[in-house]
Amino acid sequence: MPAQRDANKKKAQAVGAMVVKEFVERGVSGTSTNRPALQEMLRYLEAEQGNIDYVIVHKLDRLARNRADDVTLNQRFSELGIRLISTSENIDQTPAASSSTAS
Repeated sequence: MPAQRDANKKKAQAVGAMVVKEFVERGVSGTSTNRPALQEMLRYLEAEQGNIDYVIVHKLDRLARNRADDVTLNQRFSELGIRLISTSENIDQTPAASSSTAS
């Protein structure tokens, strides 16, 4: 966990962002969106809409393990004007990337 936290802080610095809050799901996998820290984060993002630019995760599968949850969360972030960033994976959130991955 400390290495992931450090990597996320470095990524925040690299994009010119400041970490304002951390949400840690201890011992709970990303198999469901009904996780306490995830739900707390979503409530926080909604309450702070317009003030938060990024959600930074170490790996995408720590946020969501299945494609449906991934799509739902990314859509919600987009609606809130938030960009999802992974410290260990490259994410292309452009409209072209979304349409080109559909099969």
